[in-house]
Amino acid sequence: MKYSDEVKKEVQTMYMDFPYPNYSKEERRNIFAAELCRYRYLGLEKIMSNARIIDVGCGTGHRVIPIAKYFSVKEYVRLAI
Repeated sequence: MKYSDEVKKEVQTMYMDFPYPNYSKEERRNIFAAELCRYRYLGLEKIMSNARIIDVGCGTGHRVIPIAKYFSVKEYVRLAI
């Protein structure tokens, strides 16, 4: 348990030193547009409404959450590691 407590403190310190990004509305719109293009290019648009998505290392989820909402995915799970 000692090791996990040390890691927890290191992670908390990292997030205090480097907080989650605070994107402007325009930046969020640009990120969404780029992600949407990527999903369309990969041909994933047709299957997204029934998709179950797991986002490992998601951070804030700022890239996938808007896409998941846009496509009304069935399930979305985030894991920040």
